[in-house]
Amino acid sequence: MYAAPFSFLETTVTQPDGSQLTLYASGDEFYHWVHDKDGYTVLQGEDGYCYYAEKNDMGELVPSPFLVGKTSIADTKLKPWLKISKEKYDVRRERLQPLSRTRGMFQPQYASHKKPLNNIVIFISFQDATTFSKKRSVYDSRFNSTTSSTGSLKDYYLEVSYDNLTIQSHFFPHADLEANNVGYVDFHNRGFYRAYNATTNPDGYKTSEESTMREHNLVQNAVDAMRSIIEQEFTPDEIDNDNDGYVDNICFVVQGNSDGWSDLLWAHRWSLYTKECYIHGKRVMDYVFQPENQVTVNTLCHEMFHALGAPDLYHYSEESKTLDPVGAWDLMNSGWCHMGAYMKWMYAGKSWITEIPEITTTGRYSLVPLSQGPDNSCYKINSSNANEYYVLEYRKKEGKYEKNIPRSGLLIYRINTTVSNGNRNGPPDEVYIYRPYGSLVENGFLDEAAYQTNAGAVMTDKTYPKPFLSDDSDGGLRITNLVVENDKLSFDINITTTGVESEQETSSFKIYLESKTLIIHSNELIKDIVVTDLSGKGVMKWDNVTQPISLQQLSSGVYIVSVTLANDTTYQQKIILK
Repeated sequence: MYAAPFSFLETTVTQPDGSQLTLYASGDEFYHWVHDKDGYTVLQGEDGYCYYAEKNDMGELVPSPFLVGKTSIADTKLKPWLKISKEKYDVRRERLQPLSRTRGMFQPQYASHKKPLNNIVIFISFQDATTFSKKRSVYDSRFNSTTSSTGSLKDYYLEVSYDNLTIQSHFFPHADLEANNVGYVDFHNRGFYRAYNATTNPDGYKTSEESTMREHNLVQNAVDAMRSIIEQEFTPDEIDNDNDGYVDNICFVVQGNSDGWSDLLWAHRWSLYTKECYIHGKRVMDYVFQPENQVTVNTLCHEMFHALGAPDLYHYSEESKTLDPVGAWDLMNSGWCHMGAYMKWMYAGKSWITEIPEITTTGRYSLVPLSQGPDNSCYKINSSNANEYYVLEYRKKEGKYEKNIPRSGLLIYRINTTVSNGNRNGPPDEVYIYRPYGSLVENGFLDEAAYQTNAGAVMTDKTYPKPFLSDDSDGGLRITNLVVENDKLSFDINITTTGVESEQETSSFKIYLESKTLIIHSNELIKDIVVTDLSGKGVMKWDNVTQPISLQQLSSGVYIVSVTLANDTTYQQKIILK
């Protein structure tokens, strides 16, 4: 099972007495939970009322005695952001991995990356909930528009694939675009697909096995109801363009909002492995399942890249989520932007970017923005470890999708070829983006990962961050003299086999340390000097520089010295005070 993570998804909960609470749901397909605006986890009691959560002596989440809406948190000892244990999370994750049992392997199916792809969308409603909140035209815009300012599934993949992949979505049952939306009406009420509660939902499922059977029955029944209409409109080849015997992609949009206490009524991608379900003799296996409020363009695009073969780039384990390997720089993490050049190459069948050119000799190189590729949009540079290499790309903050990246500049990231399936089990990670103050144990400033114009050392084994490898060893990368000018980014690469300089320096600039005295040689006037600790917190600053500079007042430790010259060039050097 795959899905994009959600955060603070507003949900209205009706209690047994008819009162309503505005709460929020956060999480991914493996675990999501309900909480208030301040992050305090909320559970339903057996009486159907909402209680703040606490942990019992076994470390399990249970309802506390404190009712939501009637309790002052300040008067309790409750803690926010309580979640299930890592062991329970791992069990849920293992159960929900995509399965394609008929292929003899536990792997999802993938669609073609270049041919036109017909995406089948089936709307589902329930006996007691037949009304959709939006007209069919809203969904048509999110799936198929090429003119909407907010983008669409079709428009996004035309752009990121450099016009190689056209995705056209087709809706069933048919409805007028400006009329109220309609769906296949299931045999059961909506509560049948929600978690059991003795008071508020006695017909709900009680076990994960029961949830699986109910979901798979619902999906099969919806396909059975729409099969004849779909087969009238498409040939077998048009729904299986790579001719692998499976329907390329099928999506179910479910009436109503997501349910924070339900694994079933939450956006996810899964496999219909318990059923033999066919359209035109092509088996329906992997599918996307989304409640109405989770049908966002961003989520549609994230799920489609899963259908095309891409893994998630965020960490699944709660214990590892504080270390974010990619952040807002890639669709497959938390970004609403292009996926990186490596992802386009590796997981799009090497058909959007056919190769990542390798730099093997010292020299000056240039890049165009990734959005203007594929030609001259990325480079590969080997590290000192045969299993790891670097990828460089120029990201420019402009356009319908790339405008959402944190800033423009040179993105430098590491690929670990011994890791497969993305970053879900990391660290170690398949893809890791370097950023200021980032390390194996510190997240650093990920939004500042794109390097901008710098006449000195941009990244070497003596800068901070250094281009460290997955085991924290030196990687040997040396990038200097970066210039960003509109649609062109240029930099120098020094390919060496004997290491790098012991100090950050150029012919006109040098930083070094004698005991606790900082000495700077520069042909340019110095504007200011800032010393920070490894968290990025400033500890000393000089605007009017008189050398040498005493650091006697600093305690022993590791610091970062940032020197900005009169021409606005900034140099950074890691120093160790003993």
